[in-house]
Amino acid sequence: MLRRSGRWAVALALLIDVIGFAPAPARAVESRPHEAKSAGGVVFVDGVERWRGQELTSGLAWSERHDAIAFAGRDRSGEERLVVLLVDDTIEPLVITWTVPPVARPARAVSWLGDKKIGAGPDELDPKMVAEYSLAR
Repeated sequence: MLRRSGRWAVALALLIDVIGFAPAPARAVESRPHEAKSAGGVVFVDGVERWRGQELTSGLAWSERHDAIAFAGRDRSGEERLVVLLVDDTIEPLVITWTVPPVARPARAVSWLGDKKIGAGPDELDPKMVAEYSLAR
């Protein structure tokens, strides 16, 4: 029985190799992890100040690809803003902001709803504001 199953394993391995299901060779991909933190109304990425306002009204939320951070806060003039900090290593750091409409205030919760799509509002499970962005490269 063992002999028979051994033949099947060899045949299966050859078949997989022939039709192209062999695992891809390992490649070294350089990826620089980023660290973000907030203190008062300031957000730092990798120790560098990237946004300054009066206060943050939500926590920091990383995108799935870890190339952007979203949060809500009051800017220097006191206006509630939804903020996205792009920290993609292939482009210069960039800040994108939107005014939070009254229906989404207070924006205590921010979450990523997809690639380049963010939701904000009083409750994470019921965003009252949705914003999207695109990048021209």
